[in-house]
Amino acid sequence: MLQIEHRESFDVDIFVDDPQILPYLNPQTQGYELEINADGYMSDGTPALKIVFDNIGEIDFIVASQIVKVPSAKPRVDYHAFFAGGIAHDPSSIEGDLSSGQ
Repeated sequence: MLQIEHRESFDVDIFVDDPQILPYLNPQTQGYELEINADGYMSDGTPALKIVFDNIGEIDFIVASQIVKVPSAKPRVDYHAFFAGGIAHDPSSIEGDLSSGQ
């Protein structure tokens, strides 16, 4: 969303194409031990799972079929401008090779 100057978000949306995997992603029903425990889980029968972390954000797993021929593209991000914008003060805290833009 950086390309279109979308609002800053603290949520993560992960799209999957098979609703059968949602139960396996739910820490509450699978007994996963997390370093930070979620404050809530929402799964109301719709093809989605929301894991809520108060004061941190949410992770949404959403079931959706592919609607375009090429569903994703690898964006090029100007990491220097990204970090200078106050989003992160220490680029070395992010894993990966930031200097190559990959």
